[in-house]
Amino acid sequence: MKMMNNTLEQKLARIKYIRDNSLCMLEGTKINCAETSKNSKTRLNHRIQKSTYLKKISVNNKAWHFNIYGREHYRTNRKMVLNNIKYVHTHPMLCGKHDKDIFNAIEDGHLFEEGNMQQYFQFAFRAFIFDFYEYCLKMEFKHPNKWIEKRAQLAYNEKIKIFEKFVECYKQNEYEAIETTVLKLDREVDFVSCTKINPLVDVKGKYRLQGELHGCYLNIFPQKGVTYILLSYFKENKRYCEKLINEFKLYENKKQYNVITMYLNKVVASHDMNLVMSPRLYESWSRKEKEEFHEYANLMRVVLSFKDIIKIYKKLKNTHEQFDLFKNVQPTTTDDIT
Repeated sequence: MKMMNNTLEQKLARIKYIRDNSLCMLEGTKINCAETSKNSKTRLNHRIQKSTYLKKISVNNKAWHFNIYGREHYRTNRKMVLNNIKYVHTHPMLCGKHDKDIFNAIEDGHLFEEGNMQQYFQFAFRAFIFDFYEYCLKMEFKHPNKWIEKRAQLAYNEKIKIFEKFVECYKQNEYEAIETTVLKLDREVDFVSCTKINPLVDVKGKYRLQGELHGCYLNIFPQKGVTYILLSYFKENKRYCEKLINEFKLYENKKQYNVITMYLNKVVASHDMNLVMSPRLYESWSRKEKEEFHEYANLMRVVLSFKDIIKIYKKLKNTHEQFDLFKNVQPTTTDDIT
């Protein structure tokens, strides 16, 4: 039964209980779960691989992120905190065996290779499954607004279908079910993004209907002197995503990468609550830039009416933000990831 009308402390206690008693989301799928004193017991899974990416952007093993399981996250309206990368965005969703198997091509020091279909699939699955887990936690609580609760349930039902589709592809090794467009910047960024996106506006600032961009998974990360931007989707959803993809390709062909990064700057800030930033980047921003970034981070926090959608649309369409996630704050390097 869902909980409702609870205090923040009660909700956080409930979330902690669920996290502490979670079983593997892929129990009985493809391989046997890790044998522990509690069979199928989960471990803390990093949304963004620690040794491959978090360590690269960290300073003294620390990075800035949204601690979505901490009370201060809700009391301070989604402000970032500095934390040891050991604790950055960890979720108890999978047992050790499944965590290792499901992302075996993109973790443990494996570098990204263009054209690797297994990696494309795993990056997309990772962007989905962590958001799905967080949504499952939200569904433990009933919203007092019936309209919002109904929308949440419909969205949850759709997410279950997508999860089942990913799982079936994982079981059958059907990596070709995912298509991925790869963009590449000629320098490294100081953040990592891994999320599903459904922006209200396209690159040109025109209104995009909610649902038109169905299941587009975004990954942005630095590697060996460049930055990779991956946009992935199931092949059957191509018609929902190709307009945005074609816009990116158009500006890439024109070498107008600034148009792409200006657009993604807003999209990542407003969509990705699991964004991780290097202290080099976040601490280079002025107080005003940080405040503006946090304003974007809260932009889509609660959408109660069509008026809220219009407000968000105008914000994304008309404003030219001062904060810059793609700001160049360190020399380009070609060193291997360590």
